[in-house]
Amino acid sequence: MAALDTNAAAVLCCLVAEADLTTLVPRLKRSRSALQTDKQRLGRLVLDFLGEDIMAQVQQSPRWMDNVAAHREKLACRVERQTK
Repeated sequence: MAALDTNAAAVLCCLVAEADLTTLVPRLKRSRSALQTDKQRLGRLVLDFLGEDIMAQVQQSPRWMDNVAAHREKLACRVERQTK
């Protein structure tokens, strides 16, 4: 946040709060398209900082979930075998 200018920081706070960017138009005295440009610039900064594959990484399920899913499947098979 410290590296961002005031407009970009305001756009980021708005995005984090899940608010509409148009709420910033009167406060920052900028057009909606200018705010959209700031939003796109923030996206490029995130990609540069975290790497090109960040979107794929955040969409993957955590590895520990593999163990949980395997354990549940094992229990389901055991219950199925016991009921036969």
